[in-house]
Amino acid sequence: MEGWRRRDTQYLMTLLDAAETEIIIDETNVVVLKIGKVNHIPKLDINSLAPSSNGSRVSNTNPVVIRLDKDDLKFAAAIYDLEIVILDSRTGEVVTTLETGTFVLHETQRGVLSL
Repeated sequence: MEGWRRRDTQYLMTLLDAAETEIIIDETNVVVLKIGKVNHIPKLDINSLAPSSNGSRVSNTNPVVIRLDKDDLKFAAAIYDLEIVILDSRTGEVVTTLETGTFVLHETQRGVLSL
């Protein structure tokens, strides 16, 4: 995934299992998204129970809607680790790992745009 500093970013992800069947997300599931570096506090850690104070959020529906607010993307442009998992809200156990990989945060050339 990728985003741009100080820019709203939105993704829509349809979740499929190995048989290419849509994964069912129910009311006991919590979708968690973390962006950061290994062995450091995440730069962004959000879940489907509540949005960040700036409005970044992830849904617990399929397709999953991920909205990253520009005010949550003010950290340094770099390549970060990304993890998106589904947790069982009753046990805190990982039900499914949806994505592990990288999140590239690009610098914006003009800063905050306005008219």
